[in-house]
Amino acid sequence: MKGLQKLALAAAISAAPFAQAMESLDDSLLDGMTGQAGITLDLNLDMSIAEIRYADEDGQGTDIGDGGYLTLSNIEIFGDQGAGGTQALIKGVTIDVDGNDGIVIGFGQIGGQSTVSQASAILAVANSNYWTGVNVTADFGINGTQAGSLEIKNFTNFVPNALALEGVQKFGYTFNGVGGPIVALVNDDASSTNLLAIAGATAPTGLIAQEYQALKTAGGLPAGSTDQQYYDLAKGNVVQSLDAATVAGSGDNGFATALAAGTHIDASVSISAGGATGTEGLTIDAVVGFVIEEMSFIDDGNKMGIHNFTMFDTNDLTGEITGFKVTGLTIDVVDNATDGFVATNSNATSALKIGGLNTEGTIAMGDIFIGDHTNGSLGAVAIRDIDMSNTSILIYGH
Repeated sequence: MKGLQKLALAAAISAAPFAQAMESLDDSLLDGMTGQAGITLDLNLDMSIAEIRYADEDGQGTDIGDGGYLTLSNIEIFGDQGAGGTQALIKGVTIDVDGNDGIVIGFGQIGGQSTVSQASAILAVANSNYWTGVNVTADFGINGTQAGSLEIKNFTNFVPNALALEGVQKFGYTFNGVGGPIVALVNDDASSTNLLAIAGATAPTGLIAQEYQALKTAGGLPAGSTDQQYYDLAKGNVVQSLDAATVAGSGDNGFATALAAGTHIDASVSISAGGATGTEGLTIDAVVGFVIEEMSFIDDGNKMGIHNFTMFDTNDLTGEITGFKVTGLTIDVVDNATDGFVATNSNATSALKIGGLNTEGTIAMGDIFIGDHTNGSLGAVAIRDIDMSNTSILIYGH
């Protein structure tokens, strides 16, 4: 690349006698000629692996022959939810070596919005399928016996407005305003129409509240129906633009399209030399933001897992969704000769030491469920700002 840059500069100079005037090379031109190093990757990922096996040769004891093994088999990594043989789209992965931050890996877009029209947006909301991402399925075995299956649905760094709204409703966060962490509803094309549609539907006197009152007044559900059932029906009607106010007005209210819109979270990982112990080792800082629709363990067709798992942060002033921050994570290999490592119940003389972890942001689990997230939810959990900067973890063999 540098050779091409020199050729381009030489050609520009040699052409000067034939030009009426020679313009100076300004900073912007020089930037364009020298700022193109590094690597960008676009992946259309569709992969299968027959088996990954981990063997422990001596098991819990010390004799060869007592060992066992774990397997992940029939592993599939693909795109469209529920359909193997399709490609997962991963775009704009960048790799650079920076003088200050070491190796810097950036993540552009993993999956994205799955709707292109009002009709498909309604279907996406009805199925909680707001986006497409990377899907993984695998069978899990212990010592050659099938023990269940693992599934990850729609891993992406695209955060739909629907999940920000869910965070507001389930965890008591607020939209831009006062009280608690604020969450802004944003989307990549900055369409104010989407944001206005959500505000108009979810306001205390908005479309959902209006439809709820209309249904209650009309007795639209069987006797004995709960307020929650009326609310769920009202929300469903608004999503489908079947609420009384929208039917009496002109056209769709845009609520479903607004829920399915969102933003890709910029993410990066920097790996620099020098850990916590001595001058070598690694220090890692990262900004990560992602969503997983579902992570589950499947036993004889029955599921347990987490639905709508997200990692993100929000700007303190604007509420804009940003990445979950990890700072000062250190990784070192230490030994008992120079670092004072003392093994427990082991003859190991070296260990992997992990320490310094400090985070800023929110980990949210929309539903922890057994069976399915609609009927088997055990509740939702959010965790903010984990500080483990004074904690160290040692890993070694026994």
